[in-house]
Amino acid sequence: MTTIHTRSKAKASQRRVSHILKGHKAFVYSSRFNPKGSLFASASEDSTVRIWNTNTWECIRTLREHKDGVVSTAFHPHQAMLASGGIDMTVRVWNLRAGRCFRVLTGYDECVMSLDFNPSGTLLASGCADNTVRIWDTKTWKCVKTLEWGKIAICSVKFNADGTRLASGDSEGSLHIWDTRSWNQVASLDQRTESSVRLIEFQPDKAIMISACAGTSDHTIRVWSTNTWKCLKVLGGHSAGITSLNFHSDGKYMLTGSMDRTVQVWDTNTWKCVQTLEGFTDTIEAIGNCSTQKTQASVIGFSGNNVNVWNM
Repeated sequence: MTTIHTRSKAKASQRRVSHILKGHKAFVYSSRFNPKGSLFASASEDSTVRIWNTNTWECIRTLREHKDGVVSTAFHPHQAMLASGGIDMTVRVWNLRAGRCFRVLTGYDECVMSLDFNPSGTLLASGCADNTVRIWDTKTWKCVKTLEWGKIAICSVKFNADGTRLASGDSEGSLHIWDTRSWNQVASLDQRTESSVRLIEFQPDKAIMISACAGTSDHTIRVWSTNTWKCLKVLGGHSAGITSLNFHSDGKYMLTGSMDRTVQVWDTNTWKCVQTLEGFTDTIEAIGNCSTQKTQASVIGFSGNNVNVWNM
């Protein structure tokens, strides 16, 4: 296992915010880009999800049927559909063209923390603070499997690129890997931290999984082999918890955002930090590849009820 430390930072003046997205009436909890980067969802304590067009950054839909704050969202990979979960212990599934909720998924005992569709869009996974991962069939919207262990909140769920594995991260720093054909657990990974595993991503076209904790005590990113499920590297460089990560569209670079208000760019061949971007005024909550030629990526920060966008 190798730890990479990057200490040099290119000093930068405060970056100019490209867009300020206004409309939420309370604190913004989370955000997500759709797979094409053409849409962006912001989820709020005000019980709504707002959908933004990333070409114009105009709000095109406001989704309003949750009864309490919305914590998690997931875009369907092929359809104009969004799932949202929250403190009201439900998952709501939305037709984005019509702007209406057409299905409410229930049975949860706590807040729904994380959502992810598999690559074909036939399954939806939910991670909940009630210690369960639930798997929903998107044709029937029936729960086809409930995965649970111990009394540990599930903070993150993520399918791999071919949909054969599901990773889940919990509030005590552990990851569990599931075979999606048998739903047997194939690996249990220890982050060696007591912080919640909030971020899981699989590298496109590579046998690599990335995980990170959002807690204040762990500022590292772990690189795992999906062949052996061994930790290959621990990447250090941020001075506060990791809050977002994304692979650039060409797969050659990974971008990570942090509570330290910086974005770090990592070479995925060497796993060395090749650039640190400073000058942001907020914690970096999301990084997305955009669909416009003028903008390669957008960096998202929350400022109370507003969402700040920096185009890169």
